[in-house]
Amino acid sequence: MGLATLHFMLHVVSDDGETSQSVNRTVRWTPALDGGKREIVSLTGSAFTALTVPAGAKAVLIVPEAAAVSLTLKGLTADTGTTIAPASNAINGPTFLFLGATPSIGIANGNATARNVLLIWL
Repeated sequence: MGLATLHFMLHVVSDDGETSQSVNRTVRWTPALDGGKREIVSLTGSAFTALTVPAGAKAVLIVPEAAAVSLTLKGLTADTGTTIAPASNAINGPTFLFLGATPSIGIANGNATARNVLLIWL
């Protein structure tokens, strides 16, 4: 298995057409998961859902469904965590996270309704 290559490119343009921010970066590593693992996880309403990290995963891309709001990435149920889909003014873009050696992560769904997220483990 060769190196995995990840290209990050962010280009933000203001309403008047002037570029306000631009970032372009490439990251390479030796993956433990050949081609990655893709899964859809249903997050129970008003609950914390622990995620099962595949052995050897070094990163994860989290993509909430369009209607998802009030999602918080946490290490444990009691953690404060970090918002990945806010309760209001949500854009619902993907979140990319590099993982440590023995990650323990989950997502708290602040919605009363179940929501889905796409996970791509690398």
